[in-house]
Amino acid sequence: MKVLLSLAIFFFSTVIASADIYVLTDTDGRSIECELVDYRDGHVTFVINAKRYSLPISRFSETSRKDILDWTANEYIRKGGLDVRIGTPTRESQRDAKGETFQRVFYGIEIENRAPVELDGLEIQYKLYWLDGRVDGSENFISGSIGS
Repeated sequence: MKVLLSLAIFFFSTVIASADIYVLTDTDGRSIECELVDYRDGHVTFVINAKRYSLPISRFSETSRKDILDWTANEYIRKGGLDVRIGTPTRESQRDAKGETFQRVFYGIEIENRAPVELDGLEIQYKLYWLDGRVDGSENFISGSIGS
């Protein structure tokens, strides 16, 4: 029984530790400590003492609005809110100074943002693998974060 209780306490403390806790300030200067849950259609959803609230983002200070929008962008990136596709290659044959032919290959990259906010400052890193005459871009990854 002690082992089960210990595991339950560990799990509960791990869940609490992973929450996104923020101190937000409203336009009147009052602060709240809360867990951000969602931002959609101009409304912020957050939890205080296990109770869920939703307020318009306009009720918060400029600094808190920036924090909310940065959190939202990062949350959508973590949850796959970006769709990154590598297009069909375009090939261009050229000759070097010795007259030998070589090819340059160009790939278009499409990025679809499904987040409810703009993703300013986003950096995309990707890898292409040459496998038996074809390119495999299936292991794309997104690196970096939004905001400061």
